[in-house]
Amino acid sequence: MKDPAAPRTTERRFIREMVTAIALIALALLLWKVRQALLIGFGGAIVATVILSLARPLRRRTGMPHLAAVALAALAIVAAISGALWAIWPSFSVQLGNLVEQLPQALEELEDRIGEVMPDNALPTGEMMQQAAAKLTEWSTALLAAVSALVLVVLAGVFLAVSPDRYRRGTVRLFPPAQQARVAHGLESAGAGLRAWVLGQLVAMLTIGTGVALGAWAIGLPAPLALGLIAGMLEFVPVIGPIAASVPALVLAATMGGSTFLWTVALYLGLQQVESNLLMPLIERSVANVPPAVFLLSLVAVGALFGIAGVILSAPLAVVGMILVDELYVKPLNGEDSTHGDG
Repeated sequence: MKDPAAPRTTERRFIREMVTAIALIALALLLWKVRQALLIGFGGAIVATVILSLARPLRRRTGMPHLAAVALAALAIVAAISGALWAIWPSFSVQLGNLVEQLPQALEELEDRIGEVMPDNALPTGEMMQQAAAKLTEWSTALLAAVSALVLVVLAGVFLAVSPDRYRRGTVRLFPPAQQARVAHGLESAGAGLRAWVLGQLVAMLTIGTGVALGAWAIGLPAPLALGLIAGMLEFVPVIGPIAASVPALVLAATMGGSTFLWTVALYLGLQQVESNLLMPLIERSVANVPPAVFLLSLVAVGALFGIAGVILSAPLAVVGMILVDELYVKPLNGEDSTHGDG
């Protein structure tokens, strides 16, 4: 005999599943609409990580209140950046101006040299150059938008650093009580991984920037300080950053003779070997072991969603994403209890 309540139970289950599916679709659409705000929030988390990395040791050693430690750490970071800019700005501004002036001339000279050994139809046509110029204009506009968002990122970072526990507890409470311990542990692990990655990346940026500046000076390239600063800043962008940083130096070196060009190639390749075989293993030892392919896919995917700002933040997003996936999906799937250690 059939249970008369069975059809109603099936109908209620169907309705519940439909409502859940609609809610998930609506949530996905909402997240898509506010994706830029989410990216700014993540950038703020990186800024907060840097501030807290200095504020927490300061608080432990002095016993000062958290807010005072955060304010002092933020002031110290601003003072350090301002002092460094004040020290290098006179030389850097001159060298950057020279670099901007010399690069177009170097490109023209390089094009003339290539034209002597290549057929005319192998050189870029005027239409191709116009398309490249239009693309550069588009990228410049996107870069300006990313720079304008920097103020919001810094403000978000300061707010997160002032009361990180409050925001972490609020995030944890969005999940069912049975999952809150695991989510809390996942967020803690992601924060620790992000902190280790950021500190390691700062070391890598300083090392590569200093190495390029000293190497370019030793080779005799124009504007070594500007080239070093460009290389250090672009080191933050995975995969394509180091390649893009080498382009100005290689263009200049190509107009200065074959030996200079070869020394410049050796300089950049040697520093990348130092980064790949020494710096990156030290960084990965403290965070999730993110394969290079994941960094590359993250760069492409996040860059397609968010533009240049997404490209810049793709590496830390990959690190945090892998840690959260491991803590919230892989370990539960395999019956591992991450809330009591790294099992």
